[in-house]
Amino acid sequence: MREKEYSLRHPNSVLETVSENYFRSRLPPAWLTDKPVDFGIDFIVTPVINDQVLGLSFSVQLKAQRVSGNQPRVRHKKSTLNYFFTRTYPAMVILYDVNKQTYWKWILPNDFDLNKPVISQPVSFTKTHWQNCRFWLVWES
Repeated sequence: MREKEYSLRHPNSVLETVSENYFRSRLPPAWLTDKPVDFGIDFIVTPVINDQVLGLSFSVQLKAQRVSGNQPRVRHKKSTLNYFFTRTYPAMVILYDVNKQTYWKWILPNDFDLNKPVISQPVSFTKTHWQNCRFWLVWES
């Protein structure tokens, strides 16, 4: 009897699911998350502080990869950066490393030269951006 063949799940798809689960597990339980069908936005996060929904939301783009080297980085297309900067919510990029180390950084227009004739630009992370994904401490202080 011949064995049945089934579709295979690509490792990148598994890594994406793992990173999303990890991200959600690091948020305070009261915070609200929405996973929109959107270009370049993985989550809309709304903080809840002292049981109050503040109405201050932000966008998250979650990147998952194996980090190598001393300075973790991801790349964003210029079109994606332009999209982030025209939205009403601020945007944050979170880099999930397969070793469960997480880096986060706000995406700010002053950090990029959008007039450069390039397709994409790097977002570099330093040790100060590593907080085990505890960026919400900024909101609670």
